[in-house]
Amino acid sequence: VIRVGDDEIGSVVCFDGEAGSPWSHLGALHPELSVAALSLATDGVLKHWGGDADIPLKCGMTTIQELFRMGPTHHLIGHLPSSNPSVRTGAFTMHPVVSKHDAVGEDRALWNANAKPQRNLLVGPTHKGLPYAAATTQDRAKVRAKMGRLHYARGMRWTSQALLAASTDKPLHGGRSWAALHHEDDDVLCVMSLWFNSTFGMLAHWSQAGRQQIGRAPTQINAIQRMPCPNAIALPDAQLRKAAKWFAKIRKLTLLPACEADVDPVRRMLDEAVVDVFDLSGKAMEIIDAWRGLWVAEPTVNGGRVKK
Repeated sequence: VIRVGDDEIGSVVCFDGEAGSPWSHLGALHPELSVAALSLATDGVLKHWGGDADIPLKCGMTTIQELFRMGPTHHLIGHLPSSNPSVRTGAFTMHPVVSKHDAVGEDRALWNANAKPQRNLLVGPTHKGLPYAAATTQDRAKVRAKMGRLHYARGMRWTSQALLAASTDKPLHGGRSWAALHHEDDDVLCVMSLWFNSTFGMLAHWSQAGRQQIGRAPTQINAIQRMPCPNAIALPDAQLRKAAKWFAKIRKLTLLPACEADVDPVRRMLDEAVVDVFDLSGKAMEIIDAWRGLWVAEPTVNGGRVKK
């Protein structure tokens, strides 16, 4: 702890960083939160600060690339009409969806992150794709084969965006702001939508993603593939069905931006859903309630804003 007179103004943390591993403790205001977030992400363990036993996730942890089939980057999917002709790539030209009629049809995409309308777990497409003349039928078929109904944020803005993962009614292409995640089991998609958008999922992401820009967590496709997540397919069928019921209950409720998680009743409901679906002990909500308040106080999450 660093003190000036009687005032505590900060802290210094020493840690051993392995080559290639995230330096999760750098930029963290609260060292114990950083340690806890890393423990959750790497070991699937909820660390209890009150001296009680830690709580493990019984299903264990895996990575996004092990659990899902990842969609391609936006370069392979397509480009916007305004793109410079010399740099146009991909199978489609992506046009904005401007009406409910545009949202219906083939080759729709979740291309952009729009903070205001994307406040529910279930969202609609932002763009529609028309075949690009320079692409082949095979190019389009390859991209279509990796459409998904769950999409992971590539450039999460904690200060404005509510969703780390967005669900869609029908399979969509990803885009500049979203990476498509494909899985055959709808219940697994429900579990992971709950997890990613809960405090649990956001903490795990925060422990791994970049922090060069305060209030943002940019993540490249390769980093998303390596992102740790629960091994949802190891959950009992009863727990998977329970996740589907929770998702149906929450999917249309409006979330606040991630940095306001401490005052968001829907975010806390997501945490309750995760505790229930993963059959965590009664102490789990007490732990995550404490984490949630500390996490939103982190400058890398709130953008340096001081709450009144």
